[in-house]
Amino acid sequence: MRFEGAVASAHAEVDTDTIRIELGELTIRENCYVKSATLVKPWDTVVGASLDWIWLLTNQQGYEDGLRMEFSSIMERSASNVITLVVIASGIKIYSSRELRLTDSGLPRNEMA
Repeated sequence: MRFEGAVASAHAEVDTDTIRIELGELTIRENCYVKSATLVKPWDTVVGASLDWIWLLTNQQGYEDGLRMEFSSIMERSASNVITLVVIASGIKIYSSRELRLTDSGLPRNEMA
């Protein structure tokens, strides 16, 4: 992931199924590859957005196996975008989620009749 002032490389530690992030020069490890994801979902929704929050996730066994990143919305009044990377079976799975804004009745705004 390339940010304004740094490059962050994510990889799965095969022996422990944990996630590792390296900041600095782009490093390509053995049996790994680099993919340009600028136009690929979910990354296409956060190109140009700032990274507001980042969490290191720990599973129920105490292993740090995930990374959750919240990007600010590019468009005003739009919900922020959250991308989560989770190591499963020595690979990285990518999940995307968005903030769900509820009305006073508890229904999502876009599901109101």
